[in-house]
Amino acid sequence: MASGVDSVTPANSSYGGTDLAAYVESYNMQHTGTTSVFWGRYFAGLPDKKFIPMNYEGTTNIQQECDKMKAQGIRWIVPINSPQGVASNGASVRIAGTYSDGYADGQAACKAVSDTITASGGRLQLPGNDYLDIYLDVEPHFPFSQDYWNGWSDAVNNNAGPNNSYPFYSACYCDPADGQPCVVSDNATNWPFDVIWANEPSTMCGGCSISPA
Repeated sequence: MASGVDSVTPANSSYGGTDLAAYVESYNMQHTGTTSVFWGRYFAGLPDKKFIPMNYEGTTNIQQECDKMKAQGIRWIVPINSPQGVASNGASVRIAGTYSDGYADGQAACKAVSDTITASGGRLQLPGNDYLDIYLDVEPHFPFSQDYWNGWSDAVNNNAGPNNSYPFYSACYCDPADGQPCVVSDNATNWPFDVIWANEPSTMCGGCSISPA
């Protein structure tokens, strides 16, 4: 089973006397005997000191972050969209909004991913099959509206992407113990969750599969 991590701050941030990527992978090796295959990073949303989406870093730092991940054997960056920012910062819960809110946020997420790929200077590329899930962050017990998901997923699945290949697919990053996301997926107008990124392998919605935890 592939393992991975996610962070709200850059992987090249200083942490524990080294950079975050090196610290995390050293910890993983010491405690689990494995290293990560993928790293989840946030795109778009509301940045603050605790929440730095990858697309807000600027070209130089994006490239440095990619280099630090690669040095630790990370081969995949998994894009996560958290429109409300960090859950603890008191921001309004955007995912409880309207279809228009969701559509605008989905467009912003796709643009952020495309712009980051371009800014990476060749360090980041779409998968060879032109198939990339973008995960909407649905924190436990946050209100999550059907209309918002319908808008967000329409925007993501209908976005042309950086190569005009329509590579993006709408997925969900959520807690398997929270039943609310599954209800939204099962009642989606056009797009149920393509996959779910859960914190442990789980049986979830009938219309989606589980990506590796």
